[in-house]
Amino acid sequence: MKGPFFDLQVNGAYGVDLFHADSTGLDALCLKLGRAGLSAFLPTLITAPEADFEAALGRLGPWILSRTKKAQGARPHGLHLEGPFLNPEAAGVHPAMEMRRASVEILERWWKLSGGTIRLMTVAPEIHSEVELKALTSWARKRQVRLSVGHSQATFEQAKKAFDLGFTGVTHAWNAGAFHHREPGVMGAAIGRKDVFIMVIVDGVHVHPATIEWMMRAHPRDRMIFVSDCAPSAGMKDGQESAFGPIRVRQVNSEARVVQPNGQAGAIGGSGLLLPKSVQEFKRASAYARSLPTAQWRACSLGNAAKWLRRP
Repeated sequence: MKGPFFDLQVNGAYGVDLFHADSTGLDALCLKLGRAGLSAFLPTLITAPEADFEAALGRLGPWILSRTKKAQGARPHGLHLEGPFLNPEAAGVHPAMEMRRASVEILERWWKLSGGTIRLMTVAPEIHSEVELKALTSWARKRQVRLSVGHSQATFEQAKKAFDLGFTGVTHAWNAGAFHHREPGVMGAAIGRKDVFIMVIVDGVHVHPATIEWMMRAHPRDRMIFVSDCAPSAGMKDGQESAFGPIRVRQVNSEARVVQPNGQAGAIGGSGLLLPKSVQEFKRASAYARSLPTAQWRACSLGNAAKWLRRP
């Protein structure tokens, strides 16, 4: 499938790490993403020490605002904060010791630091009290920021309450979460809801194609969004490495693997594929995917993301 694509979860690519790159490197990243087929994306920040996180917000926000008048390459459409308001028990590659609960005070500070460019936040609702969740959803409505459940061990009831309060998304479905036939958790609460957008990584590594097919048959298709969750090593040659916020990743067989202290490649640290190649991989691996009409591909790869983020 040809572009354009809108990717809501881009941690970096071609060796450019959003936490460390200057404006020259970020502009170069936009050009390369555009050549790869992306028209728009959300620069995504994972959990990191607070000082590093705030420095990245203060650098990326003004850069995003400066790019609104530049037509070349993929457009950074705003920030996706994938951390730090996550459950340490579902940390994945995020540093668990840096995770915390959200508060209106810190959100307002970060909003100002970012120049008002935050568009999406991934949050684990179960680590917050009901009072905190109501304050968070009220703040998000005021600022027109979308809230998504992710890196969460929420029960079905906890996730349902979050959706009822105003969470409208699920981040990288099936990853960094829990599912059991007696306790279906976040995915059990999300699938089938017409007010919830589900983001799923379609690179053939993070989620089995059969699981994606089952989910697409059960969930409204205009609420399905394909994302890459690409790491800064995406687009690099096998064996090459890149910083990724507080960690380091190596490209291994088109996968991004965390570099361990002993120098070996360990757990998956985001995807090693950009969204266009991830979509190609899903089509290659699934007869169901190949049967989808072009309009559906465009919706899941572009239109549904734009619809979710569209300001009223």
